Amino acid sequence: MSDRTWVRISAASGIAFAIFVLISAFIAGVPPAADDSPDEIASFFVDNDTKLLTAAYFQGLATVFFIWFLGTLRERLSHAGSTRLVTSLVVAAAVTGALAMAAQAVAATVAYRTAAAGNVDLTVALFDAQLMLFNMVAFGMAAIAAAAGLVMIRFKALSPWLGYGGLLSALVNLVAGASYAKDGVFMAGGVLGFVGFLGFVAFIVATSVMMILEHAEEPAAARMAHA
Repeated sequence: MSDRTWVRISAASGIAFAIFVLISAFIAGVPPAADDSPDEIASFFVDNDTKLLTAAYFQGLATVFFIWFLGTLRERLSHAGSTRLVTSLVVAAAVTGALAMAAQAVAATVAYRTAAAGNVDLTVALFDAQLMLFNMVAFGMAAIAAAAGLVMIRFKALSPWLGYGGLLSALVNLVAGASYAKDGVFMAGGVLGFVGFLGFVAFIVATSVMMILEHAEEPAAARMAHA
């Protein structure tokens, strides 16, 4: 396998991440809202226990490909410049992955045993903990998108326009991180967090596609050398 082919496969790990993380997010259906009653929250975890545990598995797969993709992106951007920004990207990726796994583990814990045991208060408390962890994930996603976006813009790596998309994703997630209300637009686990999450996934997919296309064709000089 040539180095060029290997780079394309590595770049495609961002698309694999997006597939698995979206499966994880949607497989259990619409989750309860922060303003739902305790009984409604508990019922969701009891009724969807198998789906939620499956979601945890797909989240784990997504994390594997997320790590692989961020390593590939780090290598690509490190050639453009700004060691500080690339280092920030790596640290943000580590923190974000850990928080996302922790949030999913809390949901899996509730689905595995807690909700079925009938302890509604504990179920709601753990559900709230999951929402707070996902709020923290929004800040991590913002840091990743901002660091990558700034390198793309400042050093013209991949695509400056994609870099501006990264900054937009970062801004939306910074706003979404303020979702601590119990109802309304800034409700924890509400629409702002969902939009921020989808925007980040879209940025990862677009970056993955750009890196694949960058290595899609063998340079003309190399083709002539092989002729």
